[in-house]
Amino acid sequence: VLLLSQSNTAQFRLTASVLGPELNQLRDLKAIGGNAEFFALAALAAGNNGLANRFQRVPDIEGGPEEKAYLQAWLNGIRIVNGSDRSVASSKTVSSVLAEEASDQKSVQTAQMLNTFLAFDGVLSTNAVRYLAGAASDALSLGTEIKPANKVVILANLRAGSQGEALIRVIGNLGPNPSSINSVDLNEVIRVLVSNGFESEARSIALEG
Repeated sequence: VLLLSQSNTAQFRLTASVLGPELNQLRDLKAIGGNAEFFALAALAAGNNGLANRFQRVPDIEGGPEEKAYLQAWLNGIRIVNGSDRSVASSKTVSSVLAEEASDQKSVQTAQMLNTFLAFDGVLSTNAVRYLAGAASDALSLGTEIKPANKVVILANLRAGSQGEALIRVIGNLGPNPSSINSVDLNEVIRVLVSNGFESEARSIALEG
């Protein structure tokens, strides 16, 4: 069920929350199999960082499954985006592994994740910068664009102290699925929110994007 829900962030989060008690009881290495990182992702989606850490460390246990480097880096990337890890060293290390391990099928999500690091002042590794400058750069222009005028009005409302109006416009422009928005435009909105005191909201949007 979790796998089928993964394409829809909201549904994945809901499903993960519902199955949280079952995941918490799952300790048999054979039952976990090669899904340790995926279960860790589900735990993070449900807001259970402790459980996510436990699943993420399963490959380190003797007799445990083989570690999946890309998924491990992706999990660490989520922690950078949600603000639980703000280390420059982590940002460089995680971005390096993502760029190194990304398959062609994951180029879009990898480029968007790396770009999201930048929205929160993350520092990318040299090979991650090369990755963004290469063929993966096309991924940043995918999705629905936010009209420049709308971005200007959002900023103007925030500067004028009309936070409610600004947030309503943000929601209206992003719609129910922020992941459908052009990555560059989404980052611009995120940066505006952060710089005007709405970091928590910005990180929530980034996690949905």
